[in-house]
Amino acid sequence: MDLFVFKTIENKNKTIILKEFRKPWDKDDYNLPWEKGYYNEPNTLLLDDFPYKALLFSINNLRAYLDGLSKAKDMRKYIKENSFGKLEISETSKDWNYYRWVIDNLSMG
Repeated sequence: MDLFVFKTIENKNKTIILKEFRKPWDKDDYNLPWEKGYYNEPNTLLLDDFPYKALLFSINNLRAYLDGLSKAKDMRKYIKENSFGKLEISETSKDWNYYRWVIDNLSMG
């Protein structure tokens, strides 16, 4: 089997690493302290600063937003001028064709 190594669009030297939650949700490791099915997409929050990491998961951008808010000199102005989070990578994203290609090739492996 060939190993695909995908690079980010922003930095051609940086490898794309996608977050995948199936293993903890399915409780693949019997040592995990919860019952299978206890955690799932509606009760799991992904905190990361790169939207591409959530290509296989619903996007959650709380961390990036709170980081910006904590650095703001005027929090009210920051909230007014900044919508919450980065945009999800979807069919309307300018780089969608590349990330769709990544997803398609991951599913082949």
